[in-house]
Amino acid sequence: MSRYANDTVSSPWPSSPNHIPDKLCSLRFSIAQRDASAVLHLWRSFEKDNFLHLLGPSDLEGCSQLVINLCPTEPSSMWSGPTREAAEELALGLANSLSTSALRACFTALIIINNPEGVLRLYNCFLSQMEHRNVFGDEDLLSGEGTREELLTMPTIRNSAGSSVDRDLSVFAIMAHAIRDDFSSAIRMGIHSKWNVPSVHVADTILDTFGPSPKFRQKVLTFIRHADAARLLSHPSIFYKHLDNLVGTPAPRPLQNLYATVVEGLSQNYPWATVYSESLSDSRPVAIQESTWAAFISAFLEVQRLDLAESVWDDMVRYGHKPGPGVWTVLIKGVGKLKGPGPALTLWRSMKEAAVTPDSSSYQAIIQVMVNTRQWKETEELFDEFRSASSLHSNPNSEPLFNTMIGAHLANSREPDAINLLEEMIASGPHPTAPTFNIFLTYYHDKQDVKSLSSMLKKMTANGLSGDVATFSILLCTLLRILDRGEAIQQTLAVMDQHKIKPNVATYTAIMTSLLQEEEKKALEAALDLLRTMEESGDPLITPNVVTYTAVLNGVHSWIGRDDQLVQDCMELIVRNMKARRVKFNKVTYNVLLKTCLESPSPAGVQKALQFYRQMRREKIALTGDTWHIVLHGLAKRSEWVVAHAVLRDMQQSGIRMTSWLENAAEEVVRGYIKSRQRSAAATR
Repeated sequence: MSRYANDTVSSPWPSSPNHIPDKLCSLRFSIAQRDASAVLHLWRSFEKDNFLHLLGPSDLEGCSQLVINLCPTEPSSMWSGPTREAAEELALGLANSLSTSALRACFTALIIINNPEGVLRLYNCFLSQMEHRNVFGDEDLLSGEGTREELLTMPTIRNSAGSSVDRDLSVFAIMAHAIRDDFSSAIRMGIHSKWNVPSVHVADTILDTFGPSPKFRQKVLTFIRHADAARLLSHPSIFYKHLDNLVGTPAPRPLQNLYATVVEGLSQNYPWATVYSESLSDSRPVAIQESTWAAFISAFLEVQRLDLAESVWDDMVRYGHKPGPGVWTVLIKGVGKLKGPGPALTLWRSMKEAAVTPDSSSYQAIIQVMVNTRQWKETEELFDEFRSASSLHSNPNSEPLFNTMIGAHLANSREPDAINLLEEMIASGPHPTAPTFNIFLTYYHDKQDVKSLSSMLKKMTANGLSGDVATFSILLCTLLRILDRGEAIQQTLAVMDQHKIKPNVATYTAIMTSLLQEEEKKALEAALDLLRTMEESGDPLITPNVVTYTAVLNGVHSWIGRDDQLVQDCMELIVRNMKARRVKFNKVTYNVLLKTCLESPSPAGVQKALQFYRQMRREKIALTGDTWHIVLHGLAKRSEWVVAHAVLRDMQQSGIRMTSWLENAAEEVVRGYIKSRQRSAAATR
């Protein structure tokens, strides 16, 4: 033993070639001996000399396991003094290296011995440490191409590969607040959290570790639910995006739950919200604005739950908020979409009877309802009423309403009235923009009236306006009807140059996306020609990127069932070009490829999809709910039950948080797999 110990004595001279290997050897020996003070001393030494990066995964795992072994597991245990201090300092140091299992063990131990103050102190140390290292980052919350959940996230702790690390640690802090019966502090923690409050499902799983009483479990889950709702409403851009995503899911239950939590926050039982900004306080730090009520009404109408939208209205009035034009507008718009022009006009009259003055958005909503249902007489009357209100007429925000009216005239074959309205806008305002002229360009494109389209482009230039991406997409689609593809593209680029538009990769990508939405094969071929121009240009400003290629793949996908050979050829071309140009696939790219392969009638579609699936896993690209759903649902539609069942096992082992639509896909696979096994067994008997 003494000989081994001598072998691990560190060289006293940092310049010695054996200095670092000796220290690593000493650390490993101390871990093996479970000598926490010696490990902590060596850790501090590595930290002081900036050598922590030399610790390998096995060293970090050894330190983590040592801390975990030091943590008590019984409520009656005492935990204090040097052992606890060493465990906590090592756990924080390991978290700095983005290995948080030791820190999680410390939090768990402190909860078990009923020391909530210790949990909060350690959690605050962890937060300060992360903020000091700037691991949260400043990324744009709503950028990127991630899944619904990713788009909602606030900045999260990230490792060098960019994946998030144990953002569920805040559960322990909320548990500590629940032990202290401190609801207000849990709410403030949610509002100021640097990353998402963990889901109720995640918290429920963590609570299983402690075997809590049903009462305490419910208390923690309630605290988490409210802290998350308060966080969302404190960050409007995230809240609105979150609502959009909930509207896009098949089941309305999560949307209902969120709304119920918000209303509960107005009550005396779980107070954290108020309808009056002047009533904000420490106990009610979040004000529910009119835009929040409007957003919930709009969301429920989008999922065709008029009854729930009416409940929001009733709650709003009950809690003392008088509905303004914003709420009336979303109600008129949604009811008009669901019930038609009659009920929408009834609401319009009710708004006026309630002494609420319509704004330009209100007129926009009711007139759009009339236009959509081709109620031309009412459209004219409402627009004339709007124009008689001189203050609204001169408002630059009323341009969308004028655009709607121009579109209505054109849809009603009243082109002279549309042109007169355009002239009025030019002379008196609101001044027309590119979208105004694009309405005319689309109309002339649909009529195949190239001469009028050209005249309108000239009028646009004469009024000092440059076209936007939609302008040039319409132009290119029109030219493709009368010129060969090469000349049509060149003329479009020449017009862009006249408008002093310097195209970049985003411009080209947007034009190609627009082309790919056309039903004509010529437009698809033109999009591929544009892609080739980008690839061969040598200009870094228009070099295609992963977004460009993914947009083309997505457009090609729409041709499944119309020209399957074309889809296959285009997909292979894009994949080949991306690999040749070393453009890495992202998750959205893979999702499109998986959908295309699984929906293709080709027998080889499944094998190709599995190749992309395995490639995703090899490249460690996170498979989130949308990807799993595409694969499971796609395989189920093809009755590939054995393969689907294997993928289902992969998904279950991944720890993905299940959603209702993902559970439905999983159940479909299980049912299909069982039936296929039964048929197979019956056939062999």
